[in-house]
Amino acid sequence: MNRLDKAVIIGVFLLAALVALGRHSIVYDPGAGRRPQPLPEPVPFDNTAPPPRSLTPSQTTTPPQPPPVQTSPQRVRRPPLAPPSAQDPVFEVEPDDVKSGTLLLGTAFSVDQRGVWLTARHVASSLCRQLAIFADGRPVATSIAYVDPEMDVAVLTTRGGAPALPLETATPTVGETGYSFGYPTGVLGATQDTLMGRSRMQGNGRLAGITPTLSWAEARRIPESLDSLGGMSGGPMLDESGRVVGSVVAASERRGRVHTVAPEVLSETGQTTRLFSAATPSAPVQQIADRSEALGDVASDLSDESRITKVYCRAR
Repeated sequence: MNRLDKAVIIGVFLLAALVALGRHSIVYDPGAGRRPQPLPEPVPFDNTAPPPRSLTPSQTTTPPQPPPVQTSPQRVRRPPLAPPSAQDPVFEVEPDDVKSGTLLLGTAFSVDQRGVWLTARHVASSLCRQLAIFADGRPVATSIAYVDPEMDVAVLTTRGGAPALPLETATPTVGETGYSFGYPTGVLGATQDTLMGRSRMQGNGRLAGITPTLSWAEARRIPESLDSLGGMSGGPMLDESGRVVGSVVAASERRGRVHTVAPEVLSETGQTTRLFSAATPSAPVQQIADRSEALGDVASDLSDESRITKVYCRAR
């Protein structure tokens, strides 16, 4: 074996040794020396669970809103009604010429169960040759106990009476709701009105004189078919508690305004004549605010109990 062969054999052995050594070389491992992390437990597949919803760009999430705060309704402060004044607006009324024998129709209401009634002076006065009210379904002979010399107020008396309507002693407020009742055009009727303020009625001719009045804006009338309120004169205007705050003496021909004698005039009439005073309210009158949607029923109750009645006057 020559030297060349020996060199080739030695080279082959060196190459084999190097290959075997490369298989076991050490490489740097940054995780060497750390404990291996266990794998998470597999989650069993639930094919009944709904798939997750993805939010699109148009969808947003908002925090839940707190529940609304419950507050009590605010009470509307109504302006008080000013005392009577010479500066109150004036409207005039002209009495119609009445021929002898003409039958005039109006309304009266009970202010004392012993048989005392309030009405308007232009309904019952010395003009009447015969006078009667219609109570309990029949005419009842009636006497004139008092006629105011200037204001449109008169007091009637009968031998029998009916439950009295109470008079309101407190001053009403502007914007207050009122309900008038009577016999316009001879049929039972009613109106719902809103108090506008004070006024004065200037009467002429046989009705000469000035009457302190309240002016109301008519909101609705029962029945709706009524074209005129003529015949309701002398009827009561009640507040929401069922107390009398005036008596009707005038109204616009078309729907618009209703005018009533001021409540203090009615109280003064009671003090002057000593025939009646404030009375205790009783059903159904004291529940009128709760029953205002059924004004026709309230009117029927008042008429059936003769708290309001027709007045017939046969002119001289």
